[in-house]
Parts: sequence; C-alpha cells; structure tokens
Amino acid sequence: MKKILLVDDDEEDIEALEEILGDDYEIVVAEVSHDAIRLAEEIDFDLLLIDVYLPGIDGFDTVRVIQASKDKMNVPFIFLTSERDYAIELECLEIGAEGVISKPYSASLILNKVKKVIEDFKYRKGLENKVEKNEETIEQVVNDSKIDYLTGIYNRSGGVELWIEKCHEYEQMTIFMMDIDNFKQINDTYGHVAGDEALRALGKIISENINKEDLAIRVGGDEFIICVMSFLSEKKIKNLAGKINKKAIEKFNELGYRDIATISCGVVRYPDDGTVVEELYRKADKALYTVKLNGKNGTHLYDEFLDETSREGNVELKNVIYTIEGHLDTRDGAFQVEYNDFKKIYNFVRRYLKRYPGNAKMVVFTLGRNQIIELDTLKKAMNSLEAAVSDALRNSDVSTKYNSSQYVVLLMNVKDEDIDKVVSRVEKIYERYLMGESIELSYEVKDMQEREE
Repeated sequence: MKKILLVDDDEEDIEALEEILGDDYEIVVAEVSHDAIRLAEEIDFDLLLIDVYLPGIDGFDTVRVIQASKDKMNVPFIFLTSERDYAIELECLEIGAEGVISKPYSASLILNKVKKVIEDFKYRKGLENKVEKNEETIEQVVNDSKIDYLTGIYNRSGGVELWIEKCHEYEQMTIFMMDIDNFKQINDTYGHVAGDEALRALGKIISENINKEDLAIRVGGDEFIICVMSFLSEKKIKNLAGKINKKAIEKFNELGYRDIATISCGVVRYPDDGTVVEELYRKADKALYTVKLNGKNGTHLYDEFLDETSREGNVELKNVIYTIEGHLDTRDGAFQVEYNDFKKIYNFVRRYLKRYPGNAKMVVFTLGRNQIIELDTLKKAMNSLEAAVSDALRNSDVSTKYNSSQYVVLLMNVKDEDIDKVVSRVEKIYERYLMGESIELSYEVKDMQEREE
C-alpha cells in the first residue's frame, strides 16, 4: 500500500482526510513541522500532503527544509489550504508543489487528484531514469569506441585524443613508440590467431608495467605508444623499455615464437623534442626507424642530427622494403584497418573506378537493428562479426568498424550475382562464433560505380 505523509495540526481535517484516503493509502500523520521533517528522513513516502499554515514553521519552510535534506524531495507534494488566494497558490506552485487542495475537502476531487499526482510523478521519474540510463549507455559506448578490442588499451583515435589532453595537463612527458620485430613472420608462419596472441600479450605487459596515470595506446598493427607522465633519464628509459622487451620475449617464447619476436623502441621527450602530438609521433617514429636500421631489438632516444638525416643517404633496398612493409597486416582474410585509413582507401577506389574499368561494392553490416542489446552482448557480437569478416573474405577486400553496431566492407571485383553468397558466408561464420546468441545481422549494399545524386 502506498504511503502518504499528512502534515496538519487540525484534528477535524486529519480525520476527514483519513476517512477519504484511508482505504487506499497508508496515512502517517505529523502535526508539527519538526515531526514531518524527521518522518520524511526516515520513511520513503509516495506523497506529502502539507497544510500551508502550521504552528511554528509554516508549510512552505517545512518543504524547504525537507528539500535541502538528503534529497528527500524525490517525492511529490500537495499543499492544503483553507484560503482561496491566488498569491498563496502561486507560491505553492513556485516551490514545486504538484497542486493545491482547498478546504472543505471534496472526497472525489481528493481521490482523483492524489491518484493522478502519484501516477504522473512515478511516470516522470521512470522517464528520467530511462534518460539517465541512456546517457550512461551512450557514454559507455563512446568510451568503448576508444578502446582497442584486442588488447584492452586505448586505440588510435581514443588514445591520441587523450594524449593531446595530457600534453596540456602535464609539463613533462616521456613517449615510447614500440613495435614487434618480425611480426610479419609470426603471421606468415603461425597465422593471424598467433599474431593476435602476440599483440594481446604485449598490450597486457605494457599495462602491467606502467603507472596508473600513464597512457598506453595501440596505434595500429603491431605499433604501440606509451606516454609516461614524467621526464625520464636515459637510464630509466632503457630500464623500462628493457623490462618490457624482456617480459615480451619470455611470453613470445612461451607462446611458441622462440627466437622470432623481440621489441624495438623509439623514444622522445615532451617538451624537449616537440610540443604537439604530431611532431612527437613523427620524431618517435624516426627514433624507432634508427633501431630497425641497426639490427632491431633495442631502444633509441631521439637525436635530431642522427635521426633527421638517417634517410638522406643511400639505404639498402631491404631496409626501404622494411620501412614500407614493416607494419602491414599480412594476415589472411579481409584487410582490417582503422576508420580514417578506410576513408582514404575508399576515396582511392572511387577515383580509380572513375578512370579504369573495375568493380567494387560497399557492404554495411548492422547488428541488432530492431533489438535492444546490452553493451557486453553487443561487444561480443561485434567481435564475432569482425572475426567472421576476416575469415570469410579475401585479402583484396578491406574492412573497418564504423561504430559499436556497424561494420563496413569494401568488396573488390565481386560480381553482382555473388554478393548474396559472400554475405551468406559471413553470416554463417558469424553465427558460429556467436555460439547461440540471437543478435540479428542485417546488411545493405552500395555499388561503387553508381553515380551519386
């Protein structure tokens, strides 16, 4: 039974209201304001009925005290008055009352008014809670979109955004750019599952060996960034990089990639080597390149003279090829890229097809178009879809995650009559990976040769 706090010092009015409301509601009576304030603190009521005129503190001030106390006015209230005064009614509404009931009381009016106020307030609170939950869900989706699904650390877009913020927040910083030496060989020899294991292992090792305020980013492929929020000496730089390299080699050996994979690391310091992320990234990449030219498996702190001139002289062909191919994803299946890289490839394909004969289709896969899906379930479904696309498609196809529920694929040189077969293959593998979950997968196809209106 719903509870009503009745605050009134007139015995006849109390009896009248108890007679009218007593069959449908539990009535708790307070005859003075301090009792009302105490009861409102101790009990969760569904409605407050408060007389405007009370001995000592009047009804208005009683409400103000309750409003200021532990958010207890998460409950509707109606004022009671024996006066039909416009100014009093206006003050009642201004303080937040759901209405005013005048004496003498009409039983039908009071019953209808009380019922409607309680139901309307409950409905409004439900909507507010739903909006608040949706806002939390949106915030969670946004946060999830900044996390690399494979390693659990920040991805390029989310990490770089935070890196920029850190540059404004901290006066000094040490930035490590790391990648896995011979990562291509792991993929070529053991397959993309093994490559994923290596990436996941390195991400975990990095996370476990930096401080809470530091930042770890998987930039793409096998390339990682660590931002340490302090200015490290050369000794400390080599200690941290060496510790991560040592633990990574141990893990790679444990996974079976013995004597194949090590870690190379280029390091810059903010603000000495640059004051903006783009400059720091470029110089860290040059420092990393210097390690590669000197046999890999090492750490190098950026040196302006050495690193800025390292590409000006003649370089052996094998090192030029490494620079171009060193970070390519050579796994079987669709070529999976970050969204910004996908846009560049998309635009290139569009330009190519305007000049040369060819055929390309863009397919947009959507998860749960007409379903309400919990975040954890949606993430699992997206991981299954990404894996299905990778397994089902060819090396010549390109794919990217568009948002938390959509995945985009460029199918190269596919015939119109084969589209349904390709999509069916993705759907079958997706369902197998999802293992019984019922998350609808729909798709739309756009011909890249179509002229846009």
